[in-house]
Amino acid sequence: MIVIALGDLHGQLAVLPRLRRVQARYPEATTVFIGDYIDCFGDDNPGLALLAEIRAIEEADPLHTKALMGNHEYGAVSFFSDPAKRDWLHYGGAATLAAEAKRLGLSPTREVPYASEQLALAVRQALLAREPTLLDWTAALPMSWSVGRLTFVHAGLDQTSNHPFEDSTVADYLWLRGGYWYDPNNWQVFDHNRFGRTVVAGHTPTGMIAGRYHGDVRAAKLASPRNPIYAIQYPGEPPRYLIDGGAGGRDPRLLGNIGVFDSETGLLMDAVED
Repeated sequence: MIVIALGDLHGQLAVLPRLRRVQARYPEATTVFIGDYIDCFGDDNPGLALLAEIRAIEEADPLHTKALMGNHEYGAVSFFSDPAKRDWLHYGGAATLAAEAKRLGLSPTREVPYASEQLALAVRQALLAREPTLLDWTAALPMSWSVGRLTFVHAGLDQTSNHPFEDSTVADYLWLRGGYWYDPNNWQVFDHNRFGRTVVAGHTPTGMIAGRYHGDVRAAKLASPRNPIYAIQYPGEPPRYLIDGGAGGRDPRLLGNIGVFDSETGLLMDAVED
């Protein structure tokens, strides 16, 4: 099976035409979205628009579409289930709710760059009433998806466990960074792949990730202003692909990376990158 993977889009609706062009090249492929569809950090936050588009894509072709949970969706789900769980408001939710307030006609009389607590609660109630199907779909998003030699997650897995797929916590799946990339006893040194299969993850723009390899068997990875797809890989081991292209930030030209993978080999076979 061929799998098209993308994620960390953060409201970047302009990635959809790019995705359709890749899908046209691989018409039998399954497309997997690996989380973080909301919370644009630029000036043109589209609210929940991309989330709704991805739901529509999955509903139109459920056999060839998979959507996973990201930490931003999980934060939103927590807030919509319990208004006391407001952490999401501090890492993107406030701006997203402000955008939804404008769409719903609930905006304050003057422009503000964030949703006040009172406005956030008002938008929450409005969306619970008007978008229950979208919110229920979001709450049910799975943490991972596997096919052949490939596993897709948003952030990472617990490499210290003998049963990482069973023992990884919600926080591991959604928030891991260095704890997934590096040897726990040698920080900044990339760990070996302990899963016996290829893992594809996002969560952190790849240009922000730096590290070296045990025995210097590969050149060290340096931080970079670009965010291409990168494989952490030791000789004889399956790779761990990092694919976050940095979309949804202050640079509207960044649409997000799209990787095309072969489930039989677990390897990247094509890519579209910013």
